[in-house]
Amino acid sequence: MKTSPTTSSATALTRAKPDGLPYRLGMLTPSSNTCLEPVTYRLLGSTGAEADVTAHFDRVPVTRIALDGGSDAQFDAAPMLAAARRLADAGVDVIAWNGTSGSWLGV
Repeated sequence: MKTSPTTSSATALTRAKPDGLPYRLGMLTPSSNTCLEPVTYRLLGSTGAEADVTAHFDRVPVTRIALDGGSDAQFDAAPMLAAARRLADAGVDVIAWNGTSGSWLGV
């Protein structure tokens, strides 16, 4: 979706797609994350976008964050791809990683 310089991204998200369906955001998140979903719903509600944007989540097994190979292995591609495929089954418009732990590893 294009936004003009005078249109904020929050405003742009409050418009439904041309087909009238809401935008579906697919988010991959660590299984141990307990704040992502409530915060996402609050953010959508605060922008007025809750009617035009829906959030969908799948989780990847992450139970420990440390600087070692065992912890890093939790971010291997196979579980991420499996979770992304399940989100794709839901027909989401975009799939994004939504967690801080994997982002510092380049996920």
